[in-house]
Amino acid sequence: MGIVDKFKVLERELSISIEFAEELLSIKRARNCLTHRLGIVDSKDLTDDKCMIISWRIPELYGYELDGSEYIPPQDKFPMEFPENSPVKIRFKIQKKSISLRERIIFYPTELKEICLTHLLAIDQVKNSFVAFAKRKGVILIYTDKSQI
Repeated sequence: MGIVDKFKVLERELSISIEFAEELLSIKRARNCLTHRLGIVDSKDLTDDKCMIISWRIPELYGYELDGSEYIPPQDKFPMEFPENSPVKIRFKIQKKSISLRERIIFYPTELKEICLTHLLAIDQVKNSFVAFAKRKGVILIYTDKSQI
């Protein structure tokens, strides 16, 4: 059973939808290419007519201007400055990388860190969905680690 079929079973049997399915599938395709073709993109790896697109999530900090409009500071400049009295919020936006046919997949350390974060976010989302499913079914959950409550 492939990953797509496993996602469908989770959806059908447990009402767990995978928020990061697209990203996990693209990362899996990249892993297959790296493993079986030394990272050289072949025609079977293409996600559109001429390239393989790999996607994952990256964190983005943002806040609000005094007029209520959204403010996004430069993400690579520290310290980050925000408008006065603005809350600092975080979201995870999609990052994409395109690799052309017959090119080699190369991930930089920052990209690998972000891909690992994507897996962590996906696992956390599935865990939370499963816990919600169990509670809806009347399962009493006993936590041995108080930080899980």
